[in-house]
Amino acid sequence: MTTARKILVVDDDANLCRTLTDILRAKGYEPLAASQGGAACALVRERRPDVALVDLRLPDMDGLALIRQFKQLLPEMECILLTGHASQESAIAAVNLGAYSYLVKPYDMEQLLITVRRAVERRETAEALSRSEAQYRELVQNANSIILRMDTVGRVTFFNEFAEKFFGYTQEEILGKNVIGTITPETDSAGLSLKTMIQGILNEPERYAVNENENTRKNGARIWVLWSNKVIQDEHGGFVGILSVGSDITAVKRIEEELRLRVRQQAAVAELGRRALVENDLDVILHKAVDLTSQGLDVGLVEVLELFPDRSALLLRAGAGWKEGFVGRATVGAGPETLAGRTLTRSDGVLLDNLRARTPFEGVDALEEHGAASGITMAIPGDGAPFGALGAYALVRRAFSRHDVLFLQSMANILGDAIARKNAETRLVQQQQQLRVLAADLALAEERERRRIAVGLHDQVIQNLAVATIRLDSLREALQTDDARNTLQSVRDSTGAAIADLRSLTFELSPPVLYELGLEPALQYLTEQMAQEHRMPVRYEDDGLEKPLREDLRVTLYRSVRELVMNAVKHARAGLLSVSVSRFQGNIRIIVEDDGVGFDGTVLEMRSPAGAGFGLFSVRERLSCLGGQIEINSQLGKGTRIVLTAPLAPEDEP
Repeated sequence: MTTARKILVVDDDANLCRTLTDILRAKGYEPLAASQGGAACALVRERRPDVALVDLRLPDMDGLALIRQFKQLLPEMECILLTGHASQESAIAAVNLGAYSYLVKPYDMEQLLITVRRAVERRETAEALSRSEAQYRELVQNANSIILRMDTVGRVTFFNEFAEKFFGYTQEEILGKNVIGTITPETDSAGLSLKTMIQGILNEPERYAVNENENTRKNGARIWVLWSNKVIQDEHGGFVGILSVGSDITAVKRIEEELRLRVRQQAAVAELGRRALVENDLDVILHKAVDLTSQGLDVGLVEVLELFPDRSALLLRAGAGWKEGFVGRATVGAGPETLAGRTLTRSDGVLLDNLRARTPFEGVDALEEHGAASGITMAIPGDGAPFGALGAYALVRRAFSRHDVLFLQSMANILGDAIARKNAETRLVQQQQQLRVLAADLALAEERERRRIAVGLHDQVIQNLAVATIRLDSLREALQTDDARNTLQSVRDSTGAAIADLRSLTFELSPPVLYELGLEPALQYLTEQMAQEHRMPVRYEDDGLEKPLREDLRVTLYRSVRELVMNAVKHARAGLLSVSVSRFQGNIRIIVEDDGVGFDGTVLEMRSPAGAGFGLFSVRERLSCLGGQIEINSQLGKGTRIVLTAPLAPEDEP
């Protein structure tokens, strides 16, 4: 039965210590724990652990000093420095003292376990190398690790059987050859120079005691190897070569890369969702989507296809990696025999393993022209029918995972939601425009009816009353008694009062000055009448600039100002009321202001006791429907300031 490796945890954080020991025990190790350096040294003497995890800051000594003591007590024990205060100096100091590695708090637990495992493996390898020559030879040849030796210029002088099987080279093929160009490429997949790294190992081996890098098999396959490098010296202490022990970590690297890709995809989904919420331009959203899809799937070609209204074909609306002249112009068929057409009928998308082989789809010439090798396509939802398709294509053949498919589906769904929102906004704008037209027609119809009634009162009722007054005057002269004359005079006075009231009513219904002279003179007349009738100062100001207005806006603004002035006169208990009219940035701006009692500005509606008039809410709604707006600023005891703004008509519009 294999003895569990002892792992010593030295940290004054009791909770962290307990957590680490529990995890290490669950992973099959035998954990030991100490909160101070002195106790840790005692455990090293008594239990001889294989690996020590040492906190940089301890109550009784510095973590680096403790590692120095550990190396004196048990040189073969591997040490890993744990710190939340890492610096380049402390890291270098730890390595110089012989520490295997260091981790910065808060560290990733998986990374810590990997580091511990690698430290244990290094300890095991070191133990194996320390055995007798015979045992060493047997171990080296049968070890489940790559073991090789190279001379001072990088030529291979030893290659164990596992290395032969792993890399695919025989002893005859590899011995005497330089590692560069055989098992190590000159540059890795990221473009970093591995030739420079090998030269660094030979020149400064202490800096590369442990390193990870890409290697190459004889068949050209790239793999990742974790190397432990040790200087080989002759009997005089001279440098004669490097002994390297390697472990295949390709699977680990692939998992790490997969995790990085998943994180990148999640970030891409979140970013597209955010942009879809704040961005109003659909083209901007589509172009952002293709960029994020390219990054999230690490592909060189992405497309957004938009289905034509007649559903006969699709347009390349947005794309990444396409040649000039394709995006915005290229089209593909939408029939079931085409890739795009099939995609529109599938909710789970279409996976394309090898586009360079014969495919069952038509219309992929453009993809082939751009070097697409493998791909995924996904339908973009729409209102009632798909908007189109989102496609991502790798330029080298690869297998897309289930996570890749789900990522593309998420991106397509976000685009579908953004498109639906954009369509809804477009419909809303159209409805608002229709509402404005209806409101304008309603305002004009209402005003025409007011004018019709006013004209009828003036031309018929008032005229008839005027004739009656004249006849009453004639009749009065014919009467013989004073009582009869007085009675008739009373009737005549009542008739005159009725004529005056009717004239006032006709003005309120449809003031002639509004139509004959315009809005500004009508507002000036209104303020003068209010000041005269209610015996309070009302100031009127006009900047004198031309302010052409549509008839519906002219009428609505007049009615709105009249309502606001009446409310101020009746309810504000103001000492001064002012109305100012000006032209401002293509708009007419009317300010109605008083120094009265004010009101709660959060209340949008203010009506007279009888419920008559627009009320602030009605004013706001009518102005909004006609493209205007109202701004209310009022506080209790501090007066009221209301600003009406509406667009001016073009200069050439009647």
